[in-house]
Amino acid sequence: MTGVYRYYRHIGKDVNLVAFVGDGALADVSFQQLSAAAERGEQLTIICYDNEGYMNTGVQRSSTTPPGAWTNTSPVGKKQRGKLQNSKYMPLIMVDHDIPYVATANPAYLEDYAQKLTKALNTKNGLSYIHLFAPCPTGWRFPTDRGIEISQAAVWTNYFPLWECAAGKLSFTTEMRSPKPIYELTRLMGKFSHLNKDEITQLQLSVDKRFAKIKALASIT
Repeated sequence: MTGVYRYYRHIGKDVNLVAFVGDGALADVSFQQLSAAAERGEQLTIICYDNEGYMNTGVQRSSTTPPGAWTNTSPVGKKQRGKLQNSKYMPLIMVDHDIPYVATANPAYLEDYAQKLTKALNTKNGLSYIHLFAPCPTGWRFPTDRGIEISQAAVWTNYFPLWECAAGKLSFTTEMRSPKPIYELTRLMGKFSHLNKDEITQLQLSVDKRFAKIKALASIT
């Protein structure tokens, strides 16, 4: 993408270049290239569709897989209860790169997504990044007709809050005044069906801690 951007810049042509990349490829395998492009200020729009695992190669854990989630490489059994580690939160990592635009988006909130995509494409002074919630029926173990319901629940529970950071100012674009408990999301998916009460409580604490960090940043920017 950087090479294509440099070519068009060389011939004096202004184009919008968009990369649509999964979380495994972007947050793990190609994070070095993403970070370097952000630091250089490449004129690119990067969309990470986060289905929380390596779904194309057989449902393996990635760094964005949430704690406690089942995958084929974070199994559930007597010795292990899903993924042991917390997930990497790419949106705030990209905010720390001091790029002009970062946002989260969700297929259940298409108008919000469209507005953010428009802002990202109109960014002309560096890289823009959108982190898109992307439910996977196979890897998450849910019927295909429940994708939007799960997407809504991810926002309602603050599991996937919707916000943007433009020119260093972070603000929520949709905020839940009375968020629902994380169980309203986990009950919809097989990858969390093994969690007991204590494990759900731990996941809730993890979600609350991350949301508090985002809210604190919103209050000071």
